[in-house]
Amino acid sequence: MAISATLIIETTDDRRSADRRPVEGASTLRTASRQPHDVVVEDLSQTGAAIRADVALAIGDMVTIGLPGCGQAAARIVRADRSGYGAEFLAPLSAAEVQLSFGVDPVYVLDRPLVPGAVLDEPAVERWPGAVRIAVILGATAALWSAIITTALALR
Repeated sequence: MAISATLIIETTDDRRSADRRPVEGASTLRTASRQPHDVVVEDLSQTGAAIRADVALAIGDMVTIGLPGCGQAAARIVRADRSGYGAEFLAPLSAAEVQLSFGVDPVYVLDRPLVPGAVLDEPAVERWPGAVRIAVILGATAALWSAIITTALALR
């Protein structure tokens, strides 16, 4: 009795071992020199991520990838082609970390470009006059003591 079989040869070298979650989220990648670069994380899994970046990276480069909602993950570049890079995390993420990542958008777009080394102006803080501050402190103290005394008398 003969059994027929079909041999399928895959033309891609996709060795990912974990399910990928598409995210298409903005993030920051830091190279070994800690220089930050804006990137887009295309997909994410427990073992790695696919990223698009304008920075030149080589296979074997060590990087840190910001994962909004989770922190940072150290990774090694394992794939580089025209579509971007593949990064393998040095320590796999938990399933919960993968789900939490990119759940919120902590990336803020500035209305002006940041100049490296520039000192940003402190926001203007308008303080109340001294007499008003003293009145608020004394009023709050009196209200607190009144609440304490009322509670103590009610418990008797």
